[in-house]
Amino acid sequence: MNSYRNIHSVEELKSVYNINESIITEKKGDGKADENVKQTTFLKDKLKVEYADLKEVSNIFKHIIVFTNDRDPKNNKTLKNIIDAIDEMKKAKCEIIPELHTFVAADVDSKEDGSEIKIKDEKEELLITEQNNTDTLVIARLGVQEEYDCEHIVKLLQDRGFLVLNPVQYAAVACDKYETAVLLQKGGIPQPNFTLMTKEILYDEELFHNAMKEVFKDWDTKDKDKNEDKEMVQAIREGLKRTGGYCPCRLQRTEDNKCICKEFREQIADPDFKGYCHCMLYYKD
Repeated sequence: MNSYRNIHSVEELKSVYNINESIITEKKGDGKADENVKQTTFLKDKLKVEYADLKEVSNIFKHIIVFTNDRDPKNNKTLKNIIDAIDEMKKAKCEIIPELHTFVAADVDSKEDGSEIKIKDEKEELLITEQNNTDTLVIARLGVQEEYDCEHIVKLLQDRGFLVLNPVQYAAVACDKYETAVLLQKGGIPQPNFTLMTKEILYDEELFHNAMKEVFKDWDTKDKDKNEDKEMVQAIREGLKRTGGYCPCRLQRTEDNKCICKEFREQIADPDFKGYCHCMLYYKD
């Protein structure tokens, strides 16, 4: 698969992925082109939009295979939606009610025997034959990309003609948020400012603040911490190293609590806010 880092222009992207496009310009109500509106790209081939008849519940799949990181529908919204959909099929007395097979990506294993594939984890086991590729839907969550054995199984099913959502090659792109942002930038598609933040950058003051300057243009790179208590600053930075970049002042290690935490990012964006972050590491004038 091509890496977006090796693509340096939209034209090169079109060539690599064989994209044929036409460009049109959005127009204002008076019919004149708006100079302030960027050009929008559309595919030349216009496909007819077919809307599902939600009044009638129907199904063609005998099996639905889900590869995910959590088989508990209370924690897995996608899985809960699938279970709810199957319940609706039962209420509607559909001719075909699919069997749901849920596999945890980190625990899944497989064995190939000719045209048959046996998939199993700690709680589920399923034997797939070559005939199943016409009556089986495979749903692979993006977390599958981090588990080699599970990714191999999904790719194997995809190569054998199974309908897979999400296809491996597209899921790989979606998992890499930085490369996706780079591609959007190269295409001139509006998006929030972004930067690549690695552990090396996070723990190096100069690299860190140069990176933050890419996101927040008015970021103060000269007076970085704004906290005169250098011992406190050092203690917090040591805490960040121990936690892998998560706020050492908070118990939960979530994306919202990764330094710089969501709370302070929102405070930075607030023109009326002035003060320290939760950990007292950073200060906003």
